[in-house]
Amino acid sequence: ALNFVPKKLALRISLGVMVLLILFHLLIQVRILPFTLFWEDSKVMSNQMITYETALIVADVILAIVLSAQCGYLRFLRFEIPGWLIRNLMNVSCMLFAFNALTDYYTADSLRDVLFATISLCMAFLTGTVLFQTNTSATSTTL
Repeated sequence: ALNFVPKKLALRISLGVMVLLILFHLLIQVRILPFTLFWEDSKVMSNQMITYETALIVADVILAIVLSAQCGYLRFLRFEIPGWLIRNLMNVSCMLFAFNALTDYYTADSLRDVLFATISLCMAFLTGTVLFQTNTSATSTTL
């Protein structure tokens, strides 16, 4: 099943991809990368793009924090996040990545769309791997 990728490796790869996604969305938001390259609808207004990109950045940062907590990178904060909350956020993230991959593959009309769908599918697989290998008896994760 999902045992052939070690949990720590899946977490580290997922966290690395999340950092790259955050940087990507930041580059679009500050207009270093023109949003017209990624938003094919010419009717999309700049303020819609800013709202959408901001929402994506917030969601990506939340998942990056959860992944960092799972990796044990935030232990110095001495803050505890309930295990049920981490598992639920990981479940939601896995489902969103899978749904995004499926819809992107279904509507893909360019190589760029297939690339984005493949990244989403890989993230769904990696977060699913972490969920599958996570011990469900843990009640909290100390940061």
